[in-house]
Order: sequence, then structure tokens, then C-alpha cells
Amino acid sequence: MAKFCDRFNGEIIQEYGRVDHGLSIHPQDKRDCIVDDPQFEDPKERKDRLLTVVTEFLIQVKRIKVDDSTKWYKVEQMALKEPEHLVKKNITFEEIVPGFEYWTREGKITRMIIQKPVEEEHFDDLHRWTAVLFYDEFHTNWKITDVESLLDDDRYIVAWYALWRKWPIQYKVWEWAGRFKEVRNPFKAPNYSDHFKKHFMKEIEEGRVKLIPKERFWKWQRHQLCTWDDFNWFYRDPSEIVSKDYQKIGDYDSDVLGKHYKEWLKVRNMED
Repeated sequence: MAKFCDRFNGEIIQEYGRVDHGLSIHPQDKRDCIVDDPQFEDPKERKDRLLTVVTEFLIQVKRIKVDDSTKWYKVEQMALKEPEHLVKKNITFEEIVPGFEYWTREGKITRMIIQKPVEEEHFDDLHRWTAVLFYDEFHTNWKITDVESLLDDDRYIVAWYALWRKWPIQYKVWEWAGRFKEVRNPFKAPNYSDHFKKHFMKEIEEGRVKLIPKERFWKWQRHQLCTWDDFNWFYRDPSEIVSKDYQKIGDYDSDVLGKHYKEWLKVRNMED
């Protein structure tokens, strides 16, 4: 795996929504600085806060469409009741949030998936969750790693993906990603992304980095999918929010099963 850049050594700033509140974070201590302290929350307060953060994220990325007349309770219910089989797992950022860019010291991350552990008893261990990252224009930088290791370099993008999947309200090990300061703006990465983009643009312009044409980008492969995202496994998912809305395949009405299965195939878009 080629490392084109050193770690970012400047002041890390995250924008908040449309207003820049200038949260400054020391680059060696960014995790401590951007995490809210939930120690005084009771379980209900924590649950409500996590649901609020997830719901607001889904509204911002236009997965939930609401207007001013919609009561907040109904909006949250839309987030909770969204069928799991309609959530796209292998995401291409340009497709779901046009214009979003996230540059790292290894290039621009264009696609990603995080796979759940194979065994249910490992769901509380982020070392067992596998991240697959594509740097489509930088082929030497296709990467597979565990989430715990990835957090040191790319905490923002991991939290971004977790919010997309709604994991902070589904799994305790992902509650950290639902804190208010983890993804302050889903459309704008922290300023280290701009730093690395500037570096790579200079390398490209001076001919030291050759970009891969789009027709030669890596394809999603079957081993880059997650077993738990198979429609046949939903009812076994340890998250009650996921599993309670699904039955064993044989227990479904054939018409309902056929409809769900066609929807699942369309969203999954395996690109074999």
C-alpha cells in the first residue's frame, strides 16, 4: 500500500452545517476533542440523542424527505421504520451525495463498505468489523482493514458511513458515531481533506501521479459484500431494530417476499 503523504500536521477544523463554528482540534488528539461527553445522560436521553443525530443526518443527505408541517416524532419514525433491505450498503459517494469529496494521505476515497462480523458474539468488537475502501483513481491504494485500526486515520469517514447505515441506534459499539460532533457536516470533510487534495493536485499536475481512467475502476466483488446484508439473514441480525421487521424467508407471503426481494436486488447492485 503506497503512502503518498505524511500525516496532516496542521490545525484540524470541521465546519458545522452551513455555518463554520471553527472547532479546532489538535491533530494528535482529535478523538478526545470532537467527542461529546455522555456521562451524565440516562439511557433514554442517550437513545433520544442518538436517534436525533441519525435522523438529522438522513434528512441532510436526502434519504428522508420532510417539510415543515411534519412533526418530529413522525420524522424519527420514518428513520426507525426504513426497511433494512432498502438501505444501500456498498456506497459510492458521488452517487448518494453529489460533490462530496474526502481526500486522505492515500488519495481520494470514492467508495466504501463496512462489513459486519461473521459471528454474532463479535458484534461488540470493532476489530471484527471490516472496512473496504476504494480510491478509484489510485489503484495501488485499494484497502481492506478493520474498523478499530482505521479510526486512527479516518474517524470522520467511518462515522459518516455508520450514520448512513443507522448503526448508532442499532449497535452499542457504534454509539460513538452518533455524537453531535463526529460528523458536523455530511457534505464537507474536515480541512485536512483540502490539504491532501491540494497536495495530490500538485502531484498530478507535475506528472508524478497518473490517475486511472474511469473505465478501469475496480468492480465490487462478492467477497466485498457482507453476509448479514443478505436478505436471508436479516431476521437473525442481533440488532432488534433490524431483525424484528423480518421473518424467515419461508414465513413470508410469496407476493410480499417477491416484492422485497426485487427491491433488495435493485438496491444491492452487486456489479459483478
